[in-house]
Order: sequence, then structure tokens, then C-alpha cells
Amino acid sequence: WGSLLLANPTNGGIYVLDPSSGVTGNPATLVAAAPTANSMFIAMPERQVVALQAGGDPLLIKWSDINDYTNWTPAVTNQAGSYRLPRGSQVVGGLQGPQMGLIWTDLDLWAMQYLNQPLIYGFTQIASGCGLISARAMGVLGGVVYWMSHNNFFEYGGSVQPIPCTVWDKIFYNLNE
Repeated sequence: WGSLLLANPTNGGIYVLDPSSGVTGNPATLVAAAPTANSMFIAMPERQVVALQAGGDPLLIKWSDINDYTNWTPAVTNQAGSYRLPRGSQVVGGLQGPQMGLIWTDLDLWAMQYLNQPLIYGFTQIASGCGLISARAMGVLGGVVYWMSHNNFFEYGGSVQPIPCTVWDKIFYNLNE
């Protein structure tokens, strides 16, 4: 967040660290208004913090106001808000992709696209049967998003495609989830 570091320990609060304040003891401070979350990411270019599994609800996504990680209360004067995904048993992870936020449940991949007032974000299921295996089992390289699911590796560069893998049987037949 500019020169600030925002961090979120798994199933914990959201913390902010200002390196200009000096590093003594525990320099990170809890963002009091932010929900607890399984994980978080920054939605760009709106610069909103997005909290996944917000407040302990496994399918709830909450986001802060634009350019204000301390304001999480929705109002007609801001763009904070929330949305509960209608499918899956839990949100596993998310990241800011090349054109939109991407959110994975245990079953599906969802797009989180900025719409502005009054809805702020729209959520669209991109694909099913390609859920994320763990909260950080994804990445972006060259504008393409890659991730590991429970039964395959996938890529998204406009459409979801399985990735051919010469060691698939060694990985997935020996996987101990």
C-alpha cells in the first residue's frame, strides 16, 4: 500500500506496518475496522483491500473503501462492501489478475470485476471443477494466471485450460491432502 505493508496471518486480522515509524518490538498494528480473513489481496486500480472468508464466513468476500484500508463499513458515500459467493464450500484464495480480481473456491474460479456504484463489484463464475488446492497455490507470469487444483494444473489467459504435465501421475497419485 505505497510505502506501507499490509499483512494478514491466516484466519487473523489485517495489519499495517509503516517502516518510517521505526522497527521496535511489534511494529505492525491491527486495522481495527477490518474483518478477520483467511487471506487478502489488493484490488487494482481501485486500491481496495479484499478480505476472503471474511469474519469467519467461508464464502464471504469483503472489501474496503477505495484508497482507505481502514473503512470497511458500506455507505452511500463510499465503495466498501461485501458479497457471498453462491457456490462452493469455502473461498480458498484470490489475487489481482491482469484484468480483474480472481477468486478460487474449493470448486470454481470466479472473476471479481469493478462496476462502480451502486454494486461496486460483479462476480462471475469463470469455470468449475478447477478449484484451488491451497491459499497460495497460484501465480501470474506474463499476463497468464497459473494454479494447482485438486486434480490438475490450470492456466487462465482468457479461458481456463488444463496444463499438460509429464509428471501428473507422480504428483496427483501421491498427493496427501
